[in-house]
Amino acid sequence: MGPLRPVAALAALDAGDTALARRLAERWGGEIRDDWTTEFLAVVWGHLAARLGVPDPAALYRRLAPYGERLVVSGMGGAGWGSTHLVLAELADAAGGRDLALRHALRAHEAHLRLGLDHWAGRSARLLAELDG
Repeated sequence: MGPLRPVAALAALDAGDTALARRLAERWGGEIRDDWTTEFLAVVWGHLAARLGVPDPAALYRRLAPYGERLVVSGMGGAGWGSTHLVLAELADAAGGRDLALRHALRAHEAHLRLGLDHWAGRSARLLAELDG
């Protein structure tokens, strides 16, 4: 059930229960095994870290930075979460790197537009507006 843990914590956060999301993230500690789920789980933990500070946003940024040009896909494509640059933007901002966050958000938005990923283009556009405002 390890792969579902960060998704459960993110669902609690998205439902507005920040306290539950934090408890779950702290309990499960952001452990990411090296297997077929690694890249996807690092991204999910990254979205949590950017919003909660748990696990360490800077550590997850360093782990994901080499994969910025990839799309986030779980396994054989059961779930897709847009460009890795999107979570890198959130993590960079959480770590205090607003200029770096803007660059990542722009690259995510460009990829989403180029690939016709309308949902993710909308999300990256909102992030760009937040970071630029």
